[in-house]
Amino acid sequence: MARITLTEDDDDLRSLVARMLDRAGHQVTAHSDGQAGLEGLRRRQTDLLVTDLEMPRMDGADMCSRAAAEGLLDGVPVIVISGSGSSLRTPPPTAVLRKPFRSDDLLEQIDKALADR
Repeated sequence: MARITLTEDDDDLRSLVARMLDRAGHQVTAHSDGQAGLEGLRRRQTDLLVTDLEMPRMDGADMCSRAAAEGLLDGVPVIVISGSGSSLRTPPPTAVLRKPFRSDDLLEQIDKALADR
C-alpha cells in the first residue's frame, strides 16, 4: 500500500481516480489545485504524486517545481495526467497519460513507478 497524493481540479475525475486508487489498496490524499497539493505535500510524506497540469491557483508544473525545490519530491515518482500540451520539466515525470485515459493504464503506470522506486 502506497501513500498517493492526487491533484486534479475536475471534481468528478478527482473523485473517480481517488476511489480507484483506494480500491487498489492505496492511501489517497486528493487536492483540487496546485496550491492545496503543495500544502498537502508539506504536511504528509507521499510515495507517489499523480497530478494534472492545468489547475487554478497554482498549476501542476509550478506545484511540482516548488515541491522539488523544497525536497518534497526527492525519490518520489510523478505521474502527469493532462489533457493539455503542457509539460513538466522539474522534476521530470515518471509517466504522462493524456486525458482521457484508461484506468488500467493509470494503475499499470502507478504499479511500475512504485516498483521502480
